[in-house]
Amino acid sequence: MDALAISVSHGLQFGVPLKDYVKSFTNMTFTPAGITDDSEIRTASSIVDYIFRRLALTYLPFDDLLELGLDQSMICLQTRPAYWMVIVNQKKR
Repeated sequence: MDALAISVSHGLQFGVPLKDYVKSFTNMTFTPAGITDDSEIRTASSIVDYIFRRLALTYLPFDDLLELGLDQSMICLQTRPAYWMVIVNQKKR
């Protein structure tokens, strides 16, 4: 895990978009997997999946979350309520 963290850190420092990492590393499946204590990410298919979902929810803009398919259930409402209201209001026009 240290090697992965170092590699990602170096990539981000040299301009690799976080969105590319999230796209590559979410939904990786291996043990341990299952239910988490995180109220925003209820389940993860691996620890790598969880880490990149958490990074995405914390740092990526709402549009990128939608494109990556990470807008499921209440995640968007809990993490970005003000931005969510802007999107909803724009669609009503």
